[in-house]
Amino acid sequence: MISLHRLLLTVLLLGSLSSCIISRKFNSIQFEVLTPSEITLPENIKTVALINRDLHCKDTSLASYNYMNNWYKMDTIKNLKLTNECIYSLAKILQKDGKFEQIVNYYDTTLQTRQLLKNRNQNDIYDSIKTDLCIFFDSLRFSGIPLSGYPNLYRTKVSLNWSYTYRSDSAYHTFHRNDSIVYDDVTRMISYRGIKLYQIGYLNLSCKDIGNLMGPLIKPTWNSVQQIYYHSKNPDMLKAEKFISQREWLKAAEILNEKTKSKNRKLAAKACYNMAVVCEMEGRLDLAIDWLKKSKNGMGKYNEEHNSICKQYLEVLALRKKEIEQLDRQVRKQEAK
Repeated sequence: MISLHRLLLTVLLLGSLSSCIISRKFNSIQFEVLTPSEITLPENIKTVALINRDLHCKDTSLASYNYMNNWYKMDTIKNLKLTNECIYSLAKILQKDGKFEQIVNYYDTTLQTRQLLKNRNQNDIYDSIKTDLCIFFDSLRFSGIPLSGYPNLYRTKVSLNWSYTYRSDSAYHTFHRNDSIVYDDVTRMISYRGIKLYQIGYLNLSCKDIGNLMGPLIKPTWNSVQQIYYHSKNPDMLKAEKFISQREWLKAAEILNEKTKSKNRKLAAKACYNMAVVCEMEGRLDLAIDWLKKSKNGMGKYNEEHNSICKQYLEVLALRKKEIEQLDRQVRKQEAK
């Protein structure tokens, strides 16, 4: 996704330059970008049903909780309750921008869900609830990854098996997925009669996180990203930077376009780069790519730092063009109706 590529660009830049040099050579601007979902659904999806099929799973998770600085063992927690945390998180995301007209959560009552699933296959369930899309939460798993040399410390892996079904032209389309999160942070496990116990708060948080992870897989999502641009002591470039910070793209472009013709190769290359940023903000990606190519060639092939930054930005823009093609299928066609 574009936000990840921009993050990598920033990390590489920070890694190669000291903070002092960064503040002297670059500024950045933050903006919102709509990124396509990983799954492209048919255009006619209006209603969504979220169904917990982890009801009869025999797996359980033992957990503990802390009260007044003492740890206590809880009764065995069935995955039903934990899976519902995933469903609740996903439901909030799907309801957020009104892409779908109705989200039905079939975890509201255990009885309702049990009756729905009793002796029925997936297609029967789909027919009985009369919805455009069914998302089934099939099984939830937790595993502790021990930290080498520290028997009571571990990292957590949360895995969710889920599937979704929709119908088009009287045919069913069913897809299965397995998504997981591995946490880098370290958590302490509590031992109870030789059995390792998870912390209940950590389990609940993990379930919410994986529910949130599913949102961008199913629908396009707005993300905050940052784009760097060159800072210069040149008075005209400083004026252009001010217009960029104020998001007055055309005024910035007027100044930058003149500076791209400068006989000072470095100044012209910086102006070309900043023109690429302005063109991207205006949605003119092909023109932004052209300016970047001019910028990359402007400082000469031996300026490795500048060439590397231009190359990474070109990769971001190429990816963004593909994302826009996906968004045309996922969003714009539906908005045109």
